[in-house]
Amino acid sequence: MTPVADPGPGGVPLLWTGGWDSTFQLLRLLLLHRVAVTPYYLVDATRRSTDAEQLAMQRIRAHLDDAFPATRGLIAPTRCHAVTDVLPHAAITRAFAEVRDAHHVGSQYD
Repeated sequence: MTPVADPGPGGVPLLWTGGWDSTFQLLRLLLLHRVAVTPYYLVDATRRSTDAEQLAMQRIRAHLDDAFPATRGLIAPTRCHAVTDVLPHAAITRAFAEVRDAHHVGSQYD
């Protein structure tokens, strides 16, 4: 297992959706590495799953509070930003286009 570098005062920034992959990373950071985490969530008004994702994150936080009280001080409030406020990044868009040419990948990854 690779140790996590010093996360600094704000903790490890983590894009968290409440889904399997990002929640796995959240739990790995909190429970295995015991480091502070600052979750970020991109609000996309056009995604049908937005409400379900936010509910999942609330439920996961509540379970962490109950089952792993030591995590209470490690997870910061989720910082929400509108997906429309995220500026395009040319290198990421190029890489996304290359991957998408070979595989089906959801547009949210760009």
